[in-house]
Amino acid sequence: MKKFTLFLFLTSLLNSCSSESDCCAIVDTLTWIKYVDEAGSNFLAKEGITEADIEVYHKINGAWEEYYEGNLDSPKGIALTEREGEIYLRLYPNTNTSEASYSETKLVFKNFEGADLIKTKIDRSGNTTRVTEVYYNGELKWQSQEDERIFEVIK
Repeated sequence: MKKFTLFLFLTSLLNSCSSESDCCAIVDTLTWIKYVDEAGSNFLAKEGITEADIEVYHKINGAWEEYYEGNLDSPKGIALTEREGEIYLRLYPNTNTSEASYSETKLVFKNFEGADLIKTKIDRSGNTTRVTEVYYNGELKWQSQEDERIFEVIK
């Protein structure tokens, strides 16, 4: 009986193991944007912009949906953060991709006309999801060969 119990225990233990692992997923999508005005001053600081002044939309299945996940540290997928003595927009872009592996995130600044379109190429390999290209309003701003995903734009 002891051998049978040991056999059942070992069988259940081996059956619970899987060759596929979803452990240790790496999501590397953080993108830093420094907004400046025509004179080179920090636009976010100068205008007193807060996260509440920015609406974030993700394009999902061809339709724009406002993004808000209350359980996250950055529920809108953005944060205004001081870096190198300046205010930067820290963006966690949409990772829902089209067939061509591109995703789109739209930023709308309240009290300012227009919207900023951030298009990212998402690479999924194994347990890793990472951004390999970033476009701002159609212009390529960052590629995977560069070090840190950071760029400056004039607003």
